[in-house]
Amino acid sequence: MRLIFSLIALICASPVVAGAADSGTLNASDLSTASIAELDDRKSQAVQANQALATLLEGVTSEAAPVDTAQPEADKKTGPSRSSVPREDEQALARIPGEIKQGSQTQTFANLRKRLTQLPSSEAQTLIAGFLKDHPDHREATITLARMQILENQPSTAIETLDFLVSSVANRRHPDWQPWFWAGTAYLELGEIEAARRMLELAVAKEGKVAEIWVQLAVVEQELDNHAAALQYIGIAEQVDAEAALVHLNRAYSLERLGEFDAALNAYRQFMSSEMSAGSEALRPSVMRRMALLAEHQQAAEQDSDRSS
Repeated sequence: MRLIFSLIALICASPVVAGAADSGTLNASDLSTASIAELDDRKSQAVQANQALATLLEGVTSEAAPVDTAQPEADKKTGPSRSSVPREDEQALARIPGEIKQGSQTQTFANLRKRLTQLPSSEAQTLIAGFLKDHPDHREATITLARMQILENQPSTAIETLDFLVSSVANRRHPDWQPWFWAGTAYLELGEIEAARRMLELAVAKEGKVAEIWVQLAVVEQELDNHAAALQYIGIAEQVDAEAALVHLNRAYSLERLGEFDAALNAYRQFMSSEMSAGSEALRPSVMRRMALLAEHQQAAEQDSDRSS
């Protein structure tokens, strides 16, 4: 019996970046032939362009930490050398608020996402796959497709879908834990325990405040029949979210395997009375049957004990 669960979580859209082209600037070769009047004229154009850009971006919040835009004296020299401090006449980057403008890629997937819940899984997967052909680097669409593939018992396909997110150097540095969580879950479904452990450990290294990752690490240990270690992970998950239904369910399973039937029954009861997702709700009938079997076993054990005494 393996208690692998599904976390329905999506990543938000990437920020939209806009730039303003350089204007009124001289290159290195122009400097040797430009007259003083031409230089003054170009400088005046650059100042005007910078003022227009400042007006355009007024009130727009940048994703990065605030940068002092005051131009140092050393940067005011006209010439081919480049300072590490951004020049005022260079391309500007800014986050565009959603209420003003949205990138077409972000808005397209937002519209597509609204349709997914209204479609059968196979059609939803086809729709997302089509979107990814045009936008192969879209994180949310990639993770959404992989999650659907896992839920449809296609773990190998999900691993292929997630490959570029978990393998490239740039993406390995990304703080989002979901690609590694879902890849670990897919490997777990395939029975590739060490690969699953590796992916889930990377996920928890990126985010230790998600109970579901700790529970899934417990499932890895349960697969190895290492229930003492599994209970350690469950304990951490409970510290993160004491109300998580799957904490109680996986604790009950490991306690039962360790022969601690009273404690297991108590954990099953906690699961049954907890708030749970639709996926966990579907487990209620099987858990009720398990509880009945345990209760019957306990009763028989007590009767044997009474007869022997």
